[in-house]
Amino acid sequence: MLFLSKSYVHSCTFSAKKLLIPVILLLTALNLQAQYAPGVDWKVIKSDNFDIIFPEELEEDAQRVANILEYSLEALQKTLKPRKFSRWPVVLTNRGAIPNGYVTITPKKSVWFGTPIAGTASDWYLDLASHETRHMVQFDYMNSGLLRLFYLLGGNNLLSTGIMLNFPNWFFEGDAVGTETLLSESGRGRDPDFEKALKAILLEDRQYSYYKAALGSYKDYIPNHYTLGYFLVTHVRRIYGEDAWSRIIKIASWAPIPTLGLFIGAKKVTGKSIRKLYEDTMEEIKEIYESQLEDIEPSDTTIITRSEEKNYKLYNYPVFLSDGTFAALKSDLNHVEQVVRIGKDGSESTILIPGYTDRVSIKQEKIVWSELIGHPRFMSISYSDIFISDLTGENKRALTSKGRYFFPALSEDAGRIAAVHFSLERKSSLVILDTETGEEIKRLPGPEGDFICYPSWSRDGNKLVFVHQGEKGSGISEYDLLSGNMVSVIPSGFEILNNPVFYKEYILYSSSYSGISNIYAIDDSGNRFQVTSGMYGCKTPSVSLEKEQLLFIDYTGLNGESIALLDLKPAEWRPLEKVSRNPTEYFAPVIPQESGTDTFSHENIPNKQYQVKNYNLFMHAIKPHSWGVGINDEDDDFDFWSPSEVSLSIYSNDIMDTTSMALKGSYNINEKTFGTAYDLTLKFLYPEITWSTSLQGRKENSETWNDLFTGVDISLPSMFSRGEDLFSIKPGITSGFSSKIASDWQIDTSSLSLDLKYYMHIGHAVFGVRKNILGFRWLQELGAQFTHSPFYSTEREHHFVNTLNLIFPGFSAADGFQLSGGFEDMEGSYESEILFPRGYDYVSADRTVKGSADYVFPILYPDVAIGPLLYFTRVRGNVFYDYSYLPGERDQNRYSSVGAELTLDFNPLSLPFELNIGVRGSFLIEEHKPVFQFIILGASL
Repeated sequence: MLFLSKSYVHSCTFSAKKLLIPVILLLTALNLQAQYAPGVDWKVIKSDNFDIIFPEELEEDAQRVANILEYSLEALQKTLKPRKFSRWPVVLTNRGAIPNGYVTITPKKSVWFGTPIAGTASDWYLDLASHETRHMVQFDYMNSGLLRLFYLLGGNNLLSTGIMLNFPNWFFEGDAVGTETLLSESGRGRDPDFEKALKAILLEDRQYSYYKAALGSYKDYIPNHYTLGYFLVTHVRRIYGEDAWSRIIKIASWAPIPTLGLFIGAKKVTGKSIRKLYEDTMEEIKEIYESQLEDIEPSDTTIITRSEEKNYKLYNYPVFLSDGTFAALKSDLNHVEQVVRIGKDGSESTILIPGYTDRVSIKQEKIVWSELIGHPRFMSISYSDIFISDLTGENKRALTSKGRYFFPALSEDAGRIAAVHFSLERKSSLVILDTETGEEIKRLPGPEGDFICYPSWSRDGNKLVFVHQGEKGSGISEYDLLSGNMVSVIPSGFEILNNPVFYKEYILYSSSYSGISNIYAIDDSGNRFQVTSGMYGCKTPSVSLEKEQLLFIDYTGLNGESIALLDLKPAEWRPLEKVSRNPTEYFAPVIPQESGTDTFSHENIPNKQYQVKNYNLFMHAIKPHSWGVGINDEDDDFDFWSPSEVSLSIYSNDIMDTTSMALKGSYNINEKTFGTAYDLTLKFLYPEITWSTSLQGRKENSETWNDLFTGVDISLPSMFSRGEDLFSIKPGITSGFSSKIASDWQIDTSSLSLDLKYYMHIGHAVFGVRKNILGFRWLQELGAQFTHSPFYSTEREHHFVNTLNLIFPGFSAADGFQLSGGFEDMEGSYESEILFPRGYDYVSADRTVKGSADYVFPILYPDVAIGPLLYFTRVRGNVFYDYSYLPGERDQNRYSSVGAELTLDFNPLSLPFELNIGVRGSFLIEEHKPVFQFIILGASL
């Protein structure tokens, strides 16, 4: 996942699994959270090339990570050798429930979240080491050519901007996915689920243009940049050699111009443009996919969900219900993830909308699920708690609080819940909870060092079967609750195993064995069989003993997944030895270019013991990473450029996100005076405090003095989620003191000013799907602020603003109603913060009452590119009504307009962000005349 804010960040979120977009939104919206978690005793290991910073209880893990990083660093640089690999801090965290990791350079660091992602055949830290360290190599390698000049001029902020403009997201993630695949026996390039969406697009002759594949679509489901990047990067290495990308990047770094640098580099090295390389890649892998079809005999299944054109759907955890209907977890292009009831005719109705969850379990008219709960203040803290409800979706309640529970599963009688607990020490264990009280009944240790996932009960409630994954891959084990014995069902290996369930003397599970995910079975004697045969992939089996039927998820093509039924006939199952194995293995020809697939084998990792030291947060609070020279022009008319001030700024953010600082020194060319200013934000406190101070020398004629300003902002930001709802509240106070100080440093008392501002923001939001134009399905946002100068010597100035913003669902998933209003009362030299009715020129007033109504809707999704210059994604419309009332004696105190807007959304120069332009027609009701305006980014010209 890529964050494009102040920094350029790469994440290793496993895109083939459940997307974490709601999680990232929850944790980054409003920029409230600091990474630092209070009460943690931080330690550090300084190896040859890395600083591993970690909580005290993770010392054993930190030693292992240090060994992994140092051992694998040479292999990770083999095909992309930087001029110099710089020293990188790596922060291990354990207070969160989110599986993720990222690299950023403002400041330079990599953060590894402790909770693993489920459904892989690998160890979490090995995955992070191969993927995230490759990102470190990429950043160091790209600090060359003219991009090196970017760094010298502006530090990491300017370097990251240059990198973002020059290299697409898909290269970074595709190269890292390829690296993790080539240097180990796991990696997403070996996971058939990682490529199944692309496979369906190509086999059903719906190949999209390069620009649509790279920049996305509101109309169609597009595989993300991890998938695109892996195949495109690997294709270039297959055809043009191991150094092809290092040469392309080297050339492109000398021409850091969007699309141009990469085009020149690719053309010089391969003789082809990136667009043509993409087309060649798709053609090549389509032939591989077609050859796979020759060995597939599709199962005789019954699809029970309705097929809808232009609606890509995903299902998970299907179950039989007692009344003959079905239930499952579902999301699609028009709806967020929800638990739905599916009728016998395929009709669907919503039962409930959980928050971000890793599993839903339904038995005996009860539903349990795990739900991510973010900390209201600190990003590094989050919980995963278990919730329960009935099948009406009512009576929802939490069974645990501030827990770390995952993958809950109800027993057959719904009296107990089996779940996975993951401790702060990163130890995984099975726990059994009481369904009514949530109290822990029993705790069972898992296989040593492995992460447990997907537990499931036997029908009699005496056994549990589960998947475990770790250094040796993934395996399936079984617990006998009566004897306390654990037996291995399938030994650990690099076959991806998921969601085991009991069926008579068999255990059914999903597996990547053949190269396409399918449902398999293993009996008491260890004999294994293939149960389903799907074209793209089958998963999450559920059994009805009464009906002798299997319910499962089948990826059926361009419309995504369907829920399918299959009669259980063990006599017809194919023995494993007769199952042909034909994985894509697109990476295979590239393996000789690397150091070997055993690079990240746990047997090869050394066990050196490094010295551990205390890590003092305050001693490392200052971490300068960027700088820049600024030239200001006080001539607002821009008739000619006449610089009046030159400044140098330095920016600092500490590695743990506890402190940020900006320091500026300036020289006024006209007045020949110096000035200085700084901002300091302390994020580890609650409240959060920002202190700003500036001292600017002044000179007019023969008089010299200094203008002093100092101010402080104290706020109490909080944000928390419940289910699909996100709540935020931020009260605060800001004070600013200014004064004129004479050259002898005597304060001019007549110039003293003290402004105070009190503010409060309260919000509630429910996020919409990607195509939702307003970004939310529901939003209620209330803001208020009052600014005054209580000690001002001449008059009582004040400024009061109260705003309300509401968003409601429209007639389709993309549409939306927006109602907004505000009241403003001011006296003094304040700027209005309420927009005037559209079409009118602004009229100043001491008091303003404002109301607006908008209805936004899509008109067309063109998905058309003009070469690399512009990619058009959406044409949207808006009809609106604005009204303002300005009380008081004046010639006109009412202003209202009605009108419509036509807006075109587009990506410029193939960049991964969207801009918009449009036209607006307004009818000014009081003046009885139309007004037409051009609009850019929502603002009129």
